[in-house]
Amino acid sequence: AAAESMAEEAEATRRSCQKAEDDALLLQKRCRDAIAEADSLCLSLKEQVQQLQDENDKLRRSEAEVLERARLLDGELNIEKSKVATMKEENGALLSQIKELRESASVQEEQLKGARTAASSR
Repeated sequence: AAAESMAEEAEATRRSCQKAEDDALLLQKRCRDAIAEADSLCLSLKEQVQQLQDENDKLRRSEAEVLERARLLDGELNIEKSKVATMKEENGALLSQIKELRESASVQEEQLKGARTAASSR
């Protein structure tokens, strides 16, 4: 009976060891699966980070191009403003000349009327 009891105890221990071994193998598989999933997620995140960095670089280049274009347009605008100011000055000078010429023409017209009157009274 003692031998049978020891045999049963040994069998129970063997089954317990087998279950522990099976549990350990299952846990090992779960760990490998978790590591593989973590590696996959890490790779995906690295790809996303690279895409974001590429987008950021592209936006920075675009921003630099826009700022450069704005600087160039500002320079062109200043040139045009200067041209407009010059044209205004020239226009003012021409208006003054026109006024002087009109006044001179009016004086000459009066002189011509006076000369015609003097000539017709002779």
